[in-house]
Amino acid sequence: MAVDFDGLPVELAEVVRALVYLHAPSILVVLLCRMSLVGFDFKSCLDALEICAGEHQVTRADWERGRRAVPFEIDFDEEVMDLLGDTGFLVCIALSVQLILGGKALAAPECSSWGWMNRHVSGRMIWWPLGRRNQHKVEKANVMVSRVVLLLWIWTARGVLWFLEQPVNSYLEYHPRFQEFCKAMVRLRRPVYRKCVMLGSFGGKTRKAIWLYCLDKCVFELDRYKTPSGTSAIIKSQLVVNFVDKAGKRRVTGVAAKLKASQAYPRGFGQAFAEVYDANKKAILKKVVYIYISSNLTGW
Repeated sequence: MAVDFDGLPVELAEVVRALVYLHAPSILVVLLCRMSLVGFDFKSCLDALEICAGEHQVTRADWERGRRAVPFEIDFDEEVMDLLGDTGFLVCIALSVQLILGGKALAAPECSSWGWMNRHVSGRMIWWPLGRRNQHKVEKANVMVSRVVLLLWIWTARGVLWFLEQPVNSYLEYHPRFQEFCKAMVRLRRPVYRKCVMLGSFGGKTRKAIWLYCLDKCVFELDRYKTPSGTSAIIKSQLVVNFVDKAGKRRVTGVAAKLKASQAYPRGFGQAFAEVYDANKKAILKKVVYIYISSNLTGW
């Protein structure tokens, strides 16, 4: 894709050049170039970003360490921080570009329709991950993941240490756009790793197994920073019940309110992510330098 870098702000030109080198979707490059025409500020000023932040425990851990971090959550502002809205999405893109080289980020897109337990309603299967697109809730979740993956491209271009979080057994990893991203990273010899984490090991009230996707092996270092009280914590409530019905079929049921409440990260998880980042910051920056040197040597 031919891009004229001369008319772009310096900070944005660096990102666009890296995106072209990574073979990111053309629509993302076009969108960034268009945004530069309407006055978006792309100067690097953020250390960390948390998308769909909820109680923003990850951001709180960064604030404690003096980092400039932003929690992006629709509950804070239904227009500016709605990832599904035009304004919210553009703001989120701008914030992503503003991340410093080698920053950190986490995205936890809405997961209810991606879960294995919801498959009979959503219609999602491994071979049909987008599910019943005529259902508004299902299609909204599809669009949200598509947009989050576009953010992953920007974070990768900035050399950011990012985590993408989903509950265990989520079908999100089969989303076409995420599959496209993973295949592109394999071609660049940067595979996406998946790590299973038990939030109960970080002070959570329940075990709550989640998957973390990351481009760096340091995601496997999270277990070094388990919360002592969390590893032996008493599980106060059972969220899911497995049973066999009268017809002999295996069934799973849960309490919706409790499942929703369990989505929030315990404080220990935010602290662990911050510790992993601090321990690997130098190595992360080296990878950033490689991306930017390579993107310039290719002549883009």
